[in-house]
Amino acid sequence: MEKNKDYYEKIASQEEFLEWYHTQDEPKYEKPSVTVDIVIFTPEKSKILLIQRAANPFRDFWALPGGFVNKLEPSEMAVLRETKEETGVEVTQENIAQFYTFTTPNRDPRGWVISIAYFAVLPDIPTPIADDDAKAAKWFSIKEENGELLIGENMRLSLHDGENKGTNKMAFDHANVITMAWKKMRENQQF
Repeated sequence: MEKNKDYYEKIASQEEFLEWYHTQDEPKYEKPSVTVDIVIFTPEKSKILLIQRAANPFRDFWALPGGFVNKLEPSEMAVLRETKEETGVEVTQENIAQFYTFTTPNRDPRGWVISIAYFAVLPDIPTPIADDDAKAAKWFSIKEENGELLIGENMRLSLHDGENKGTNKMAFDHANVITMAWKKMRENQQF
């Protein structure tokens, strides 16, 4: 019997299939980078933790804590690590919840990047300390008013489409990530 694609996919053992698969020119699927982002609220949900990016892309823009997932690292561990590295704030697996995976093309100017988003409500309000690739880490006031989220004094995010409307723009698609987290928490009656 001639061993062709059909044989390897439908008859061969998985080990034999994988050995054959890695020698093929096709299909070679493009591989995205994977990141994590976390929306962290204070217990009364009146403050949100943001970092100011120290480097491009979006140098000096405000963003959510997060970053690239290391090879063989579960996303839950990546979000705990990135939060600690960028803000000094420790979150645990018990106080994070995954709420969405952002896959919009061009959401990151560096290339195809998929982000797994989490939110957390911390039991207290730790003092953040910027480190790693964060220039600053700071708690901002956040409240909902007239279909918008008002963050600090200069950021306004539409709850309808996540659009930045204030003078301080958010990095990447983080305005959309924040508005989605806010709506999900509200829907789940966690407010």
